[in-house]
Amino acid sequence: MRTGIQGVGWFLRRSSDPMRLGAFYEGRLGLPRLRSWDTAESSGVMLWAGNCAVLETNRLSTDSAVDQASSQCIPVFLTADLCKAERDLGTAGVKPVHEHHGRQVVTLLFPDPDGNLFGIDQHETPSGSNAGRTSHGAPLPGEIHMGQTVQGLSRVIHKTTDVAAETAFLRGLGLADLETSATSSRLLLGESCILDIEPGGEGLPPISERTMMPDAWILRVYGIDCLRDRLARIGKRGLSQHEFPGGSLDYVLTPDNRLIGWQERKPYDPDIVTTQLIEDLQARSLWCRTEQDGG
Repeated sequence: MRTGIQGVGWFLRRSSDPMRLGAFYEGRLGLPRLRSWDTAESSGVMLWAGNCAVLETNRLSTDSAVDQASSQCIPVFLTADLCKAERDLGTAGVKPVHEHHGRQVVTLLFPDPDGNLFGIDQHETPSGSNAGRTSHGAPLPGEIHMGQTVQGLSRVIHKTTDVAAETAFLRGLGLADLETSATSSRLLLGESCILDIEPGGEGLPPISERTMMPDAWILRVYGIDCLRDRLARIGKRGLSQHEFPGGSLDYVLTPDNRLIGWQERKPYDPDIVTTQLIEDLQARSLWCRTEQDGG
């Protein structure tokens, strides 16, 4: 990745019932729960998704012009045993709605309780042995391990009505090419995740608030001003900027009105609790190690 971008940090899925949705991904996929909250102002669940990524459920605005079951982004998780993953989900009545056989990979897509899709990949060598693309790293400190169904977030499918425009925009932000064809593009989201930009999806209206979109993927970055400068250089404006005790978060709409963002978390501060989150400490440690190694 180019300087400043570690990879996908958060896949955000909004819902009218984020607590139920978070419990689904925790219970059915085995994503470890890091924390949850449920107040009159906000509710949601934060689940570790491997490496430097988390899956977050949060509340969808009741004023949203976008239907709750209109996700244009699909999180796809890696498994070592797709048949077992299908059986695990089947015991809860969750059945695949689509199966795809690609080059040395088989993917099943399933609906979550809101009707939005998530996927599970199994990578195969020609001889038939599993050969997952990359490792999703060690457990989080405190021996927080992934469950038995999936190994972590492997890729994000980004559906769009204009692959060329979305690809050019994301390249301009600093995402590196992996592969491009006449109809689709693959960009890198760190060492263990890929962004697949594919034709399809729906035309969406522009939104005025981040809470109005069911899904967003958010980059974990270091040096957020660099991303802001890149955005300005390609002639785009952000949707919103947010400052928290633990970090800074920007949202932007892509040319096809898909919501993405980037966030920079602050270094550990003994006086600020939200700089002490275990996934942020782990991610910064990995980033510093990569920088020291010249990566």
